[in-house]
Amino acid sequence: MTTQGNGMAQGVCPGCGSTEVYAGEAYYGQANPNVRLKFGALRGTTVPVSALVCADCGRLEWRLALDGDDREGIRKHFSRVPTR
Repeated sequence: MTTQGNGMAQGVCPGCGSTEVYAGEAYYGQANPNVRLKFGALRGTTVPVSALVCADCGRLEWRLALDGDDREGIRKHFSRVPTR
């Protein structure tokens, strides 16, 4: 898991300010810690997912273990969210 950015990845919960932040494997909906990213009708990739959880307030952040091809696919096939 990378530690880029602020907040939970740096060990501080942006919700409550606690430093009781923990990382672990995540399972959502099935017993498989992966997410399928769809890149077109028949293309895609499966990437591992982990979670950062605040033990004080319960805030949860999902993190994907992306490689260069995953990042390229996201940039090509997903819609960018504009900054405000």
